[in-house]
Amino acid sequence: MMEAEYFLLKQEQLRSFHTEMTSVRNGDDICHK
Repeated sequence: MMEAEYFLLKQEQLRSFHTEMTSVRNGDDICHK
């Protein structure tokens, strides 16, 4: 695998992980209200 492809793959994984964490946090906020 080329280095650029690997970098893009890691970026995509980080983005999806961050999105999941954000949605989980928002879900917690809704539950606490």
